Amino acid sequence: MEQRFCFTFQYRPENDILLAPAPTYSKTVNNCADRAEVHIETVELDLISPSLEIRVYQKKLEEFRLRGRNVRGLNLINPHNPTGWIFPKEQIIRLCDWAARSGLFVIIDEIFSSCIHDPDAQFDSFLSYRNKLTNPEKVIYVWSPSKDFGLPGTKLATIHTEMPALLKSLNRLSSISPVSTMAEDFIVKLLSDDEFLTSFKRQMVSRLRAHFNFIAEHLKRLKIAFVPASAAIFVLIDLRKHLSRSSFEAEDELMHKLEGVGLYLTSGSHMEALQPGYFRLVFACSKEELKEGICRLYKFLGRDSSGVQDIEYEQ
Repeated sequence: MEQRFCFTFQYRPENDILLAPAPTYSKTVNNCADRAEVHIETVELDLISPSLEIRVYQKKLEEFRLRGRNVRGLNLINPHNPTGWIFPKEQIIRLCDWAARSGLFVIIDEIFSSCIHDPDAQFDSFLSYRNKLTNPEKVIYVWSPSKDFGLPGTKLATIHTEMPALLKSLNRLSSISPVSTMAEDFIVKLLSDDEFLTSFKRQMVSRLRAHFNFIAEHLKRLKIAFVPASAAIFVLIDLRKHLSRSSFEAEDELMHKLEGVGLYLTSGSHMEALQPGYFRLVFACSKEELKEGICRLYKFLGRDSSGVQDIEYEQ
């Protein structure tokens, strides 16, 4: 994302580090390392019950400092990509306060904040509780319509920060990489249409829920473990038992076999996963495509797909 590039461009020198929970969104790694020479290093996330454990971050921070590496901050996507997990505000407040005490800043990316498809899930936007932090000025909030509205082409993002140096840098960089005035005008009109927003979100959440429930049902039938997502447009599945051996080379072999039957999943190695065998399955597609994909997965595993029913949406 352009805004993350701006942050890391401002806060380098090169080879500085941002910590992120693993697995993480692959483009985060590319945007920071390839363009601003700031490296994403991952902190292990418990995939049985994901949570932000300060002791794990503290251990990783100490490891890098002992090696003479400079950790500058944390990068946190909530809801999380690629698990679809929602981190509760209490955990985020504790982690942000720890980061401030440790001399770190935090980037909180809520790009999937409207894609909450679990009716029992509780999601609180950071901006609703930021004043409960000891040092809220150490946290940078970002959001973009690219995921919540499926509009990546607008190349537009919202950034909330109280850091004077970052604001100055962003103002200068905006002249190099400006937002299209046509995109600005479009987004203003879009976000001003309350009737459309209400209708759009209701339909989007309903369809995401239907697609996730469909995926979850068939993953259970196929005895494929997965992280129970509450939000976003994907699910992290566990295919470790289908590896020929426990290695990322074997993961790549499995990915190529899946591609051979017309299935494209994001492999764990592309998401900085610490264990091989995890894949991200995106379900934000047409219901016909999703059904076909599941049928291909049945076929790949040597199972009969004749019982796969069509997806029905709520009226």
